[in-house]
Amino acid sequence: RLAKGPLLTGLDAVVKRKEMDAREAIVFVRSLDQWLLIATLMVLAAEGLFIFQPLSRKARRAAEEVLASNEELRHTMRHDQLTGLPNRKYLREFLDMSLSQANRHDHRVGLFQLDLVGFRHLNDTRGDAVGDLVLQRVAGLIRCETRKGDFVARIGADEFAVICSMAKDVDELESLSARLATLIAEPFEIDGVKCELRCAAAIALSEQGEVDPLRLLKDVDIALNSAKRKGNGASVIFTPDLRDAFEAKEALREDLKRALDED
Repeated sequence: RLAKGPLLTGLDAVVKRKEMDAREAIVFVRSLDQWLLIATLMVLAAEGLFIFQPLSRKARRAAEEVLASNEELRHTMRHDQLTGLPNRKYLREFLDMSLSQANRHDHRVGLFQLDLVGFRHLNDTRGDAVGDLVLQRVAGLIRCETRKGDFVARIGADEFAVICSMAKDVDELESLSARLATLIAEPFEIDGVKCELRCAAAIALSEQGEVDPLRLLKDVDIALNSAKRKGNGASVIFTPDLRDAFEAKEALREDLKRALDED
């Protein structure tokens, strides 16, 4: 066995140097792999921005268009196309909400309804075009005479309604009725056609704790029918007596019908 001479010592040094170089190379390769991975991810991210960002913008625009279309459809379903006022469906929803709020805060809701007397004759003799302009004029008058928080709706061919969510008393609604009756009765001219109208009006005020919108709508309808029967542009305030008389009349009608059916 030979002693370790200069030659072997030199070889050991060379081997150790080679091992160190190999380790450094491995570390370098691993570091290079990490940088290549990072660079690859950055390139992919950049490609994603260029590729997917336009797609994202398109998707966002499409979503916004769908939302706008749905809102437009919702608006159309709840508004009268001629006057732009809310329709009967929207009135019912708003009245339901107003009664719930009134019940929580212990106040009352007023409902005012107006029917244009003579409109059908005017529409038949002067034509739909004049009739449409008359309805738009009346809608404008009601908007001008009501407060900002009042809810104005067109609920029939020649019927309008106003919800006063914070009505103090009947006097407030009577004042509105008188102002509108005066304004509507003033002769006016549309497209060279002289027009005259009157209106029948009804007023109903919710009872304390009232939460049924159908009840209040029925009450104001009963009062409006009474106003129409009186004629001359009358205004009638609903009272429980009117409801009793209406229900008695309906019961009599049913009795007569049953009597005729049974001979």
